[in-house]
Amino acid sequence: ALCVMDHIPRRFDRRDLESLADFASIVADEITIKSTAEAHRELISQVEKLRIRAFVDPLTGVWNRGGLFDLVNRELERARRSGQSVCICMLDLDRFKRINDTYGHLAGDEVLKEMCLRVTGAVRPYDALGRYGGEEFVLVFPETNLEQAVAQAERVRESVGGRPFQLTEDTEETITISIGVAEFQAEEKLEGALDRAD
Repeated sequence: ALCVMDHIPRRFDRRDLESLADFASIVADEITIKSTAEAHRELISQVEKLRIRAFVDPLTGVWNRGGLFDLVNRELERARRSGQSVCICMLDLDRFKRINDTYGHLAGDEVLKEMCLRVTGAVRPYDALGRYGGEEFVLVFPETNLEQAVAQAERVRESVGGRPFQLTEDTEETITISIGVAEFQAEEKLEGALDRAD
C-alpha cells in the first residue's frame, strides 16, 4: 500500500492525479519486472534440472549413454588442445544375469547402484562413470596414459570385488567386474576406443 499525503489539507488537481497515476504505473511496472525476473530465474533453473536429468541414468545416478558421449567428446577436444592423453574403460559385471535370475531384478538394481558408488568412490573427482547399457559401464580417465589407467582400473576392480554385496536380508555375495582399458589414439573416434576397450 502506498499513501500519498501533504502537510497542507487540499484536493488533488488533475495534474496531481496524472502524476500519481504515472507513479502508480511505474510501481506496477517494477513489480511486474521483478515477478517476471523471478519467474525467468525459476524457469532457467527448471530447464537446467531437466537438462541434467536428460543426461543422467535414473537408476544409478551416473551419466547415461547420451551424457557420457557428450562428456567424452568434450574431454577429447580438450585433450587435443592440451596434448594430454585420455583413457576409457569398459566395465562389465560378471555373471550379472545370474544375479537377476536368482535374486530378482530389484536385487540386480541394488547391485548396479552399489557398484556405481564403489566405482565413483575409487576414482578421482574429475573421472567420469556412465552407463553404456544394461550392466555395461564406461569409465573415462582424462589426463591419463594407458599405464596409469590400468593401475586405476585395478583399484576400481578391487573396490567392487573386495567386499560382498548384500543381495537379500540374509544373503551376501562377492560380485566381480571385468574391465578393458584403451587409450585414445590421435583423432580416434569414441566408438573405436570403445571397441578396443571392449
